[in-house]
Amino acid sequence: MTSTALICWQALIWRHKEFVLRYNAECDAAHPKSTAEIIREIEAEERLRNAATLSALPAPAAPPARSTAGVAIGASADPLASANAAYGTLVEAYQRRTATACTP
Repeated sequence: MTSTALICWQALIWRHKEFVLRYNAECDAAHPKSTAEIIREIEAEERLRNAATLSALPAPAAPPARSTAGVAIGASADPLASANAAYGTLVEAYQRRTATACTP
């Protein structure tokens, strides 16, 4: 059973217990409330409980900021073009190294 299903199941059990308790208490009253009134009261109380629970939760963390370190400003949006340019500079650097190393 997932955690959300377990929470829903627990809420259902709480509602039922609360309704039975209040309904039985109203049976003994001189002017008992209607079933609809009892249900409205339970729903209102549940909304208050949920609001209190949600306000007690910590605020969600902000997403990490995107780092632009290492990314050139105005870099090409086309990754293939930038890869071709980088490959071309690597080839040129290799050719310069081998040309100077091989000359006697």
